[in-house]
This record gives sequence, C-alpha cells and structure tokens, in this order.
Amino acid sequence: MSNHPNLVDPVPIDEPLPGDTVPDVPDPIEPLDPDLPLDPVR
Repeated sequence: MSNHPNLVDPVPIDEPLPGDTVPDVPDPIEPLDPDLPLDPVR
C-alpha cells in the first residue's frame, strides 16, 4: 500500500467513515444452520 492522501490514520472496520454515505445496515438474518453456529451467544 502506498501513502494515500485520503488514508491518514487506519480506520477500524467496525467504525464507518465520517463521510461515508452508506447507511449502517445490519446483515440480513440468515437461518442458523446446525453445522454453522452463527450465533455464539446461544
């Protein structure tokens, strides 16, 4: 990665950019598969 003028500090992926026009939409709820436990809280 070269020094980019737009990328000053590394922004965490969890936090959207202040100028991001994309709304923070949660991922679509998918059916929990017994082979793939997507819900670790259970």
